[in-house]
Amino acid sequence: MLESIQKNRTLLIIEGFLFALLGIIAIALPGISTLSTELFIGWLILLGGVIQTYRTFQSYREKGFWASFVVSLMYLLFGILLLIDPSAGVISLTILLMLFFIFEGVAKIIMGFQLKSTNSWIWFIFSGALSLMMAGIIWMGWPETAFWVLGLLVGINLLFFGLSLTFLALGITKIDQEQLK
Repeated sequence: MLESIQKNRTLLIIEGFLFALLGIIAIALPGISTLSTELFIGWLILLGGVIQTYRTFQSYREKGFWASFVVSLMYLLFGILLLIDPSAGVISLTILLMLFFIFEGVAKIIMGFQLKSTNSWIWFIFSGALSLMMAGIIWMGWPETAFWVLGLLVGINLLFFGLSLTFLALGITKIDQEQLK
């Protein structure tokens, strides 16, 4: 893993900068970011439903047609519901985001301990702790915060993930061959 980070150092710095920039924009405009996120996901789910429906009818005589058809109808329905009622979609997505932040926080903390041989491991621990705190913010402010928290927390998450990637890349200038073994 360390060798890959060293080889892709410049790309990681660029990726980190872009994530941080997107995070700053989302933080500055949390209401717009929340609505944009919800609508984007709604369109993606609807598009996925259209594609799956098309593919399902391409194989209408094969085994599994009805199961695939029901799933494609669910995608279509959920996509349409997210687009028709963005408020309900924002509430639903905020609940999912809370669950995501819990799992992501734990994963980042584990990754930080796995990168303990680097100078920048603490940034992953910090980023994971922030993810867990963001899940707590959602839980404590529910449901009033649902209409701005999605955009704000995604922005904060993007900002700190971008910073952690950047600091990781900047902290690895030369890897000792012993660390790679």
